Amino acid sequence: MHFNIDTTKEYICICPDTTLIDAKFSELLTVKCQELSKTDSPNFIIDLSKCTAIDPNFLEPLIETAATFYEQEQSFVIACPPPAFTQYLKEVDAIDALNYGPTFIEALDIVKMDIVARDFLQDDL
Repeated sequence: MHFNIDTTKEYICICPDTTLIDAKFSELLTVKCQELSKTDSPNFIIDLSKCTAIDPNFLEPLIETAATFYEQEQSFVIACPPPAFTQYLKEVDAIDALNYGPTFIEALDIVKMDIVARDFLQDDL
């Protein structure tokens, strides 16, 4: 699997070239994000606009990855998820387990709000 990567000062956008979101996808994405977080922006937008299908085994590893990054004060936001993705999150009552935006702009807004919130909390210390 190949990832197209676009890096800015505020975030790294990762767009997989696969149409299937499965456990292998989640595993490879985790490794790629860990690699990139050491050298570039700590915030991630995962653009799933090319993905059309899911395998339910993707969810747990993806939730764990997102939680790990948020614990490290890094954003991890899904952009443009396919309908099957959000439908599955609803079915298993995990709709609040991941941050996602239906469009890239909405996902970017979430990252920007995370940055502002972290800055605000730092000012309070």
